[in-house]
Amino acid sequence: MKKRVKIAIWFIGAVLIACIAGFINAWIITGGIKMSDLTGDTKKAAEKVIVEDILLTETKDGQKYWEIYGKTGQYVDGKDKVLLQGVMGNFYNEKGEVILSFAGNTGEYEAKYKRVTLTKNAQVASKNQVQMDADKITWEGLNGIVHAEGHIKAIKGDEAMITCDRTKFSTDFKDFHVYGHTKTTVYEKGIKR
Repeated sequence: MKKRVKIAIWFIGAVLIACIAGFINAWIITGGIKMSDLTGDTKKAAEKVIVEDILLTETKDGQKYWEIYGKTGQYVDGKDKVLLQGVMGNFYNEKGEVILSFAGNTGEYEAKYKRVTLTKNAQVASKNQVQMDADKITWEGLNGIVHAEGHIKAIKGDEAMITCDRTKFSTDFKDFHVYGHTKTTVYEKGIKR
């Protein structure tokens, strides 16, 4: 063999041995570290992963049931909770039609309870022309009921406007209950607002 080839083989062998030794040392040094052993800022930094343009969906009987889009999302408590910024989404009926759209500056999805919560400029709009603004809107996925609280203003097309402290309703607004400091205004048909 030529001298150059021998030098190249020795050089590659030495680099390979150095890499293997480095990996073994790293494994020995970090092998005993677990996430539960981390403290303070180290643990927070390891858990803080922000995902841009996140899309969460749930299907029911092969059909899309709901979808949530967040400009950013951060997983908390493993995969059980997602904190979202710039939230919007839709709920669908069994025909695949949008029955309720929603938006909020911030939101949260809790997988364990199938709960979607919107805060800061929380808004919903339904297929049957109901629009609602509230401080907080929560969809309880286990029973399909939506709760809203704080400075609620609901408008049904050009027919009525309701303000209240709290409300509970179904995603199609067929079941609608209001609570606390309620004011309802029913408009006469044909009169412009």
